[in-house]
Amino acid sequence: MKTIPITVKGKVVDENGMPVEGVTVTVKGQSKNTVTDKNGEFTFSLVDQDVVLVFSHVGMETVEESVQNNTELLVVMKPRVSSLSGVELIVYTGYQQLPQERVTSSFGIINNEQLNRKAGTDILSRLEGLTTGIQFDKRFLLPNQSAIGVNNIMVRGLSTLTNQIKSPLIVIDNFPYDGGYQ
Repeated sequence: MKTIPITVKGKVVDENGMPVEGVTVTVKGQSKNTVTDKNGEFTFSLVDQDVVLVFSHVGMETVEESVQNNTELLVVMKPRVSSLSGVELIVYTGYQQLPQERVTSSFGIINNEQLNRKAGTDILSRLEGLTTGIQFDKRFLLPNQSAIGVNNIMVRGLSTLTNQIKSPLIVIDNFPYDGGYQ
């Protein structure tokens, strides 16, 4: 017995009855598909009466609906709930490791790969431009002088309490760095 192709129209909504745009509607076992519009509506022409439609969307659970000679469908999709587990960010301050929730200030981490992308004669010249929080004060350098001293480093700008630049604590491989050791 030959089945007569039908046109199926429908609407996809979420649990609150709001239309869901961008849902991919596929005929199961075939490559024929369409996408819902901004009103959550779709139309499939010339499908068999007994096909199963698969509704998929990022962030929503996949739904399968049998057409069974229905020409109009209302499909309700539920959000897909997923969570990350076992992910913990540890901040290494140079002296200790702290979980992210215990760190009360902002921080920047420069790894070995980032540091090695830039060539330089000393560590400070290689740090320049690697993070937005570090700035180098070059106002008082001579024209032929390129070496930057520890006292010329600003972390997040000048202090509002003093007019002098305070040298920050730089820790490299668990040891404080004071600017020497080329």
